[in-house]
Amino acid sequence: MAKITDFKFEIAGKKYIVHVNCRSDGNFSANLPKEVASPLDLREKMEAGTLTELSKKFYDALDRYKTASIKQEMFIAIRYMSAGRFQKAKDGSYFHQGYQDKYKLELQWESGTIDALAFHFTVVIKETTDGVEKLFKAQLGKDFSHIQDEHNAPDKWQKEREFSTYHKDKWKFIPFSQQALPTLKTAQEKIRQVSEALFHFVEQDEEQILLTLTKNKLLTN
Repeated sequence: MAKITDFKFEIAGKKYIVHVNCRSDGNFSANLPKEVASPLDLREKMEAGTLTELSKKFYDALDRYKTASIKQEMFIAIRYMSAGRFQKAKDGSYFHQGYQDKYKLELQWESGTIDALAFHFTVVIKETTDGVEKLFKAQLGKDFSHIQDEHNAPDKWQKEREFSTYHKDKWKFIPFSQQALPTLKTAQEKIRQVSEALFHFVEQDEEQILLTLTKNKLLTN
């Protein structure tokens, strides 16, 4: 009995290699571990007249198992970061600081640490396939290109791309709620409005800046 090839695959996060052999009568066979054969609903000793037939029988069963085991959950991922004055309370005490501070915004100016604030959120789909989790950034179908299949379901949240888990601990994941999104958007818009107002303030000439400050008109509206 000669080894011809291998089936290489993963089940429940465990990697397997199963040898495929050709018998003296020309038929092909593979011996599956019980913990593989059972969930795939296959016999432990697989046999077929051709390698193509044996491979198709195995990989079709593996695909059915993987598809049936897919579970999706939706979350809203929220990230807040700040630096300098914006990481301090009114009395000057830090409300977050220290080594590996997950809320610290790493920005530097020539003169030292900058005062900065960042607030971001996004909808995330967690997909669990055969016990293995992956995160995907999600968007509504209407936000995809009209040439993409996802565009045909405009009001459905769908996977856009894989969500990086490099700094996963710096995000707060809450269960998805459609009602929560307007509140987050309102908070983000208020921060944006302050940013825009400050931009127009510093874009003025020096005399106008001084006039704005002496009349206490900065961010008063």
